Amino acid sequence: ALVGVESRALHVGHVGKLRCGHGPNRLADPRTPVKADGRLAVLRRSASTRRFMAVAGAVLAALRGANRVQVPHLEGPVRAHVAAELVGRGRRPILFGRDEGDAERLYRDLAFLLGFAEEEAAEAGIVYLAPDGHSPWEEATPDGRAVMERIDALYRLSRQRDRVKAVVAAPSVLIRRAVPPTWFDHVEFVLEGVELDRERFLERLAVMGYNAVSTVEDPGTFSVRGGIIDVFSPHYGQPIRIDLFGDEVESIHRFDPSTQRNSHRLEEAAVLPAREIVFSPDVVKSALERI
Repeated sequence: ALVGVESRALHVGHVGKLRCGHGPNRLADPRTPVKADGRLAVLRRSASTRRFMAVAGAVLAALRGANRVQVPHLEGPVRAHVAAELVGRGRRPILFGRDEGDAERLYRDLAFLLGFAEEEAAEAGIVYLAPDGHSPWEEATPDGRAVMERIDALYRLSRQRDRVKAVVAAPSVLIRRAVPPTWFDHVEFVLEGVELDRERFLERLAVMGYNAVSTVEDPGTFSVRGGIIDVFSPHYGQPIRIDLFGDEVESIHRFDPSTQRNSHRLEEAAVLPAREIVFSPDVVKSALERI
């Protein structure tokens, strides 16, 4: 696992150290800035990027005999270059920015170098653990999108761990309590060709925090038009459209929220809760007893 806790260093594992400079045990100094102006395959042609590939190779070589390697003086997108090389060589790095803004930039750089748009990165296995941006003691409503991004990230780490290629997070995420793995028992799965209890499903969407709207455009919303149910689950970069024939799921498609046109067909879809509190009957009963 690769952990970058500062803007000027990457830390890998627990023991050992690699230093930049000169001599047989030192790496070439990677402090020369690199502008991320192309995909990793293209950038590999430049002399500067080949130096970062050499750093990544040295890190991997050092990890064979140690549990921790420290590489100082890696700044800005250079960290993403090294992390992308590690991903390309079968390692699964865990990266921490020095703050929320730095973590977001690191996530975008890493997704870009691996060839994914930001909205596609999570489904490609590049997971971002988003902080709230608020203290738990502040009288402020958490950002709904950040909450849903975190729900999706935790679901992928809990239930789809083998598909995760890299994790990026801000340090504040480490001190925040998260939902337990059993919380994802609330996830609803929709399968093509399988019967779906329409009324129960719509009731579950409301319980899981989804808002009913006329047209689905934002995560955490749903709409119903006869035998068609549109849902924007946090698990996907686009909303999904469920076509029912009677009680049977005839088809499941992603669709473009701007044009409302169907795109990719799915055999199954995971509908995650849209908030971290699911108001199930048991939760409501427990809350009422405590009032």
